[in-house]
Amino acid sequence: MSEIATGSFDYYVWGDIGSIFETNDFYFLTVKKTNMFVIYKPNLTEQEIEHIRNVINDNSIIEMKTLDC
Repeated sequence: MSEIATGSFDYYVWGDIGSIFETNDFYFLTVKKTNMFVIYKPNLTEQEIEHIRNVINDNSIIEMKTLDC
């Protein structure tokens, strides 16, 4: 679920995710070819990062790609 600037919400399912990338500082998830979610990792604890990684691995049919940058 994502809150839009207008105050409304948009809902996504795992099948809407087109690609997932992880860098040293970010997770990038493309959704429906027109949207991207960016998660800034330095604001998260190691436990939160590991939880996100596990949720992605457990639920996504797409393999997460790791980028060195």
